[in-house]
Amino acid sequence: ILIIILVLFIPIGFIVLKNIVFNAKNKDTETGGGESEKVENNIQNISLPESFPQDFPVFEKSTLMAANFNKDKIEGISAIWETTSTVEEVASFYQDNLINRGWKADIMSQGEGFITISVNKDNINGFVAITRGKESKVVISVALGVK
Repeated sequence: ILIIILVLFIPIGFIVLKNIVFNAKNKDTETGGGESEKVENNIQNISLPESFPQDFPVFEKSTLMAANFNKDKIEGISAIWETTSTVEEVASFYQDNLINRGWKADIMSQGEGFITISVNKDNINGFVAITRGKESKVVISVALGVK
């Protein structure tokens, strides 16, 4: 049941987070760990948290739109990228590169304009959600939790 909830609701949360980031002109934006960055004229200086796994692949033709590190009850990392590549190109990249880097990657769900891949390596579990967004852009949402 937890996996179903994660698959259905976390991608929605990422999309809401993405919209908040885009609509936050000239406002401070929370980037995780109590840090904040100034967003001015939609130019953002966002970077991945230091705890983001070094061996986790990042799609080269994408722009990081939001990133967060949470260390409440469970240590978690989330990030959102945007690209003009297709859902199929991005999914193929993640399936190939995750496996080549020692990650277990399984397609959890797939449909018209979206694919969700579960990921696992050592003590890290999570997913990559790839969805067709607005204006011919594709949104890549990654959520990772440490056991």
